[in-house]
Amino acid sequence: RLRLILFGHEDLAGIVFWAALVGFFGALASVLFRESIRLFTRIFTGFTYIGEGSGLVDAASSLVWWHRALVPVVGGVLAGAVLHFVGRTFVSSKAVDYMEAVIVGDGKIGFRATILRSFGSLLTISSGGSIGREGSMVQLSAMLGSRLGLFSRAPIPRLRLMVACGAAAGIAAAYNAPISGALFVSEIVLGSTD
Repeated sequence: RLRLILFGHEDLAGIVFWAALVGFFGALASVLFRESIRLFTRIFTGFTYIGEGSGLVDAASSLVWWHRALVPVVGGVLAGAVLHFVGRTFVSSKAVDYMEAVIVGDGKIGFRATILRSFGSLLTISSGGSIGREGSMVQLSAMLGSRLGLFSRAPIPRLRLMVACGAAAGIAAAYNAPISGALFVSEIVLGSTD
């Protein structure tokens, strides 16, 4: 019975189990990404966060003018170097976005490409770049959904659903809006597959 729940994708209990597991790991990835931004901001600026409301603005305002000007330059150069040199060596040219994987793809999202792009975003965001953390959080969560689907040998329709569950978990964690995340994915992402 346990094997059927874990690897039987047509059973409702199996679907709910994998959706919950994807949601858990997707939310965990989003929290880890958010905390990594804090860590790298501290590395770039030397600023220690005081409370929940403190952020990059507080860190930048505590710096002298030349350090404040230098931090985004260093972060941008590091992010560019990582994406250019490491990306060219270790990542294939076919990187898949989560919406593409669900709507027209086979549900497979590349692990290395997602990690590399997320690390580049992490360097940029934590050094003051204004690209936003939400996209990376959602992509990481969707990639984990894809990886769990591949691990469980899910058929392509179920794999797409697991990627969508991961995206919903990422949206919910990024915006602190679980119901909105689920509704967004069900209407915009999954609604496109009808």
